[in-house]
Amino acid sequence: LLTAAICLQVSEAKEATAFASKYKEAKCCRAYEAYQHLAAAITFQPSNIDQLIQLVKAKLPAATSPTVRSKLEQLLAAAARGLGQNPSVTAEGLTQWLREQLDMCLRVEEAARAKAKAAVGAATAVDRGSSSKKQRADTATAVNCNAAAAADTNDTTAAAESAGGDGPAHMYLLCHFCLTVMNGALKRGVLSSRDPGTLAQINPLLALLVRCLYGRHLGSVQAALKALALLIGVQSLPGVPTAAASAGRALSKLLQKVPDAGHPLAQDCFKLLGAMLRDCPTYTPPT
Repeated sequence: LLTAAICLQVSEAKEATAFASKYKEAKCCRAYEAYQHLAAAITFQPSNIDQLIQLVKAKLPAATSPTVRSKLEQLLAAAARGLGQNPSVTAEGLTQWLREQLDMCLRVEEAARAKAKAAVGAATAVDRGSSSKKQRADTATAVNCNAAAAADTNDTTAAAESAGGDGPAHMYLLCHFCLTVMNGALKRGVLSSRDPGTLAQINPLLALLVRCLYGRHLGSVQAALKALALLIGVQSLPGVPTAAASAGRALSKLLQKVPDAGHPLAQDCFKLLGAMLRDCPTYTPPT
């Protein structure tokens, strides 16, 4: 029912201007609210959460469409709100689920980033080789052959990675969802406590948050920055010194990419940097 209301014929009918103007109940979609209530009511177990977000995972290959992507983002935002209200969520269960999900999303992202870097390196090598006048004809032939081989390889890889389309390219939606759930739990949920048991569950998440800082999706990077800013001042977390040093290197790279100091990403970077300088005595900024 949720799929039909959001992504199939029912959705298309409700979005039609002629239909919506005649029927008052067609002007709004309650499927997102229903999804939020489901997330708030289910027993928090990995298998149950997997079933809950399967609706989103099944539509990831179609997320290239802005319309579909917007609907998936609304669904995940509703699920995050619901999980924040779920009474069955525990610190141990949530952190275990976050570790598994974030690691899976980050491995996909890091593989895609390595592939893109390798492609840039290959293109640079071809450009350098083409500077020789004597080898221009041979280089042109080699480039054509390499391009054809690369196209065949990319087609094969894409088919092997996802038979349904471009799903892996949109795994950042799930990463952002996990980070949204984490931030909510850190602020006012089951991870807001600073007792030793909760901190022991939180500590392994620090390394994952630092890895998120190298992502290509602005929303995920900003969410990771906010989570680190909440945790970096907790001196009883044993992973804070290492995380602060690694985050400092990531911040330097991020600040080199922002257009100006007023950019929202730059502001989040400055907040985390200020927290590290204020609350982490072992942190030394890179020179």
